Amino acid sequence: MNKPKKSCGICGKASMRRNLVSHSKRVTIDHAKPNLRKIRINDRGSIRAIWICMKCLKKGRVTPALPRRLTRPAASPAA
Repeated sequence: MNKPKKSCGICGKASMRRNLVSHSKRVTIDHAKPNLRKIRINDRGSIRAIWICMKCLKKGRVTPALPRRLTRPAASPAA
């Protein structure tokens, strides 16, 4: 089975295609997409970015990595 391009890296939740059928039996294709965010996670000491659905993030199935530290340029001595 091929893994969809954009799916949750933890639970595998991906976009779903379904048929909406009206009273007159007219069919319309509808797409339901999961709430995915690209999150930097701490995976056994290494930091990597993967797509995570918000359900997995709220349940605490992953440990988000700390934000990147912004380094300031070294202050030049006043002349």
